[in-house]
Amino acid sequence: MMVIVGLTVATIIGAIFLTLTFVNNSSLDYSSLPKKTSFSITEYKIPDLTSSPLFPVYDNMRHVIWVGDTRNNSSRIWEFDIIKHEFVEHKLDSVRYVTVITLDSDGNLWYIDPASRFLGHYNPNNQTNKIIKIPSNGTLTSIVLDPAGNVWISGTSSDVFLKYYVHNATFLEIPTPTPHASPLGMAKDKSGTIWVAEAIGALARVDPTLNKITEYHPHDIKLKIPVATQLDPGDAIVYITEHGEDALFSFDTKSENFVRHALHHDPQALPYGMAFDKHGNLWVAEHTVNKVAVFVPSTGYSTEIQIPSPNPLTQWLAADEEGRIWLAEPGGAAIGVINETN
Repeated sequence: MMVIVGLTVATIIGAIFLTLTFVNNSSLDYSSLPKKTSFSITEYKIPDLTSSPLFPVYDNMRHVIWVGDTRNNSSRIWEFDIIKHEFVEHKLDSVRYVTVITLDSDGNLWYIDPASRFLGHYNPNNQTNKIIKIPSNGTLTSIVLDPAGNVWISGTSSDVFLKYYVHNATFLEIPTPTPHASPLGMAKDKSGTIWVAEAIGALARVDPTLNKITEYHPHDIKLKIPVATQLDPGDAIVYITEHGEDALFSFDTKSENFVRHALHHDPQALPYGMAFDKHGNLWVAEHTVNKVAVFVPSTGYSTEIQIPSPNPLTQWLAADEEGRIWLAEPGGAAIGVINETN
């Protein structure tokens, strides 16, 4: 295992962004929202317009959004202050680019550099960065921390999960029950259980204490390309995005039943990451169109909101402590926020 520790450079860049706002003029009548609710999307352009931000993470300690830059050899993570609307560039030595990120209880960032096959640990306070070589041949796709602070990594073209034990700096490979399951997006519920979309068409439940994996396969419906998971606010339902068509699946954790929810019948939309707003409505990134969808679980109703940029390629969303939804736009070099208006 290779471990490299180094210092990074953080540069504050204030008031060097372009704000664009698009107002969706259609009124929405949600059961969980006030009547005649509409939405606007405001974009904040990253100062370096060659940036390709992918995976936003909200930091409630600092009130910022963290997002890695996936442009090759960009070697940085961006920090965006949601109050001051300022960007901070954090340069990372020996790192090519950053995809997925998660925060630990101390406010440090764990991230993946898939090109170099590194697991990174960055402390924004003193700008120290540790990188650890990942022993895997698969394409690294997701990262989550278990209740003990250990790091779980999933990847396509793989039949294992990787668990990194932080305290003794060792990796454990845990085989998936089905060979070559290709675990993708992961989400953790309040108990610490990890729920994982598997590209073979299954949902996996990971007990991080016992390192036990249970797979669930729909019987009368088919998951074509499940890519991401999201727990509802009560941890009773796991939502799964169907990247092979414009649809969601829900999985009842008690009855273990799957239900398919059609969205807009747009075969080009390709749903990806999700986040719940303050009303309990589920927002869905639509990867290949300049829109995000919103799904109301209580009614099954859904609609779309347009993103100002013509080709944002949004894949992942994040909710802040006020329940506002933030999106990263790798095709638009921007961070966006969805605002509710009445």
